[in-house]
Amino acid sequence: MSTVSSTSSSTSSNSSNVVSQTLSGLGLDANSFLQMFTAEIANQDPLNPMDQGTFLTQIAQMTQVESTSQLSSTLSTLGTAMSSSLSSQQVSQATSLLGQNIQYTDSNGNTQQGTVSAIQIGSDGTPALLVGGNSVGLSSVTQIL
Repeated sequence: MSTVSSTSSSTSSNSSNVVSQTLSGLGLDANSFLQMFTAEIANQDPLNPMDQGTFLTQIAQMTQVESTSQLSSTLSTLGTAMSSSLSSQQVSQATSLLGQNIQYTDSNGNTQQGTVSAIQIGSDGTPALLVGGNSVGLSSVTQIL
């Protein structure tokens, strides 16, 4: 992490850019930002203190960093939940096709038909239908007969 030197009017105006670039480049959290911000305030030139506009800009950036971190966490949780829900829904759809006669497109692009005798769940959680010894993905089914 870079050290913070005394702040003059030219470095004060550039400090918000430095903080933004440092946070985005290093993936720092709000606590790291607070430590940098505290060091900057402690080491500023008492005869030429940081102006209020710069101070407020940095506080706003700290809030934005925290909000972005929370949003990222929320989106990650939502993505996991949606993926799990989609897998469950696909398994449910595949189960409803057991014993049904279906029409599907095989890997060569030919139309085939047969009875779904079993369901296989892949390591990624996606189901495949077993039709006449062939594994058929749900997306290949074109018609339920």
